[in-house]
Amino acid sequence: MAYRDFTLPSVRKAFDLTFQEDRKNDTQVDTVYGAVTTGTNWKFLTLTGKTVTIDAGKYYIKEVSKILAILMLPFSETRQLIAV
Repeated sequence: MAYRDFTLPSVRKAFDLTFQEDRKNDTQVDTVYGAVTTGTNWKFLTLTGKTVTIDAGKYYIKEVSKILAILMLPFSETRQLIAV
């Protein structure tokens, strides 16, 4: 998906295919994380159930620590689930 196309309607359309594929394969994923970038600008989203949430923030490459923290979030949440 192109950075300029990263809008709620286009994301919903793309993830509808994911829902259909999950049902077909009888798999379940609690949360899907997504990111799109131009290389200098970044946007992030999460898909939980059928709810798509697009982070309203705008992140730029000069904020690399914020970008890396967001990219690491799914891994830190997984680690917490395993530790419980």
